[in-house]
Amino acid sequence: MDVTKSKEIKANDSSNDDEAFLLAMQVATSLPLIMVLNAASELDLFEIIAKFGDGAHVSPTEIASRLPTHNPDAPCLLDRMLRLLASHSLLTCSLRTLDDGKVERLYGLSPAGKFFVADENGASLASASVLHAQSTSIDSWYHLKDAVLKGGVPFIRPKACRDMST
Repeated sequence: MDVTKSKEIKANDSSNDDEAFLLAMQVATSLPLIMVLNAASELDLFEIIAKFGDGAHVSPTEIASRLPTHNPDAPCLLDRMLRLLASHSLLTCSLRTLDDGKVERLYGLSPAGKFFVADENGASLASASVLHAQSTSIDSWYHLKDAVLKGGVPFIRPKACRDMST
């Protein structure tokens, strides 16, 4: 093998390592995504953004103004949530420079994010994300290791444990 080919293989290995690391990080941190997606669905954030119109990009402050809240920190919290959703391509994100020189993020629906907006029949993936994030669903996963080591079905264990504690 010549030196050029060897360097090329190492460069490809480095690129593959980077991609593998990103995938591993995505998998390792997927619970926050599920929980943020759940909260976004319960708050109707995808619906709120959609109501601004096709291709619209709106600020967290504009979105917060459509929520039944008086929490002054709501726009900041929403920005964090929306940033995570944008990093997973469920929303788009652009920047706008304000008159005072500050920069704010604006969010819009991505092609994937549109599936979390109700269609003409009222169906969307939002309800699936809410169902997936319910505590009974999540609790079951905590018993998977015990099911492997001790036997049983992990999705029955949480209920059995609750029944024994009452």
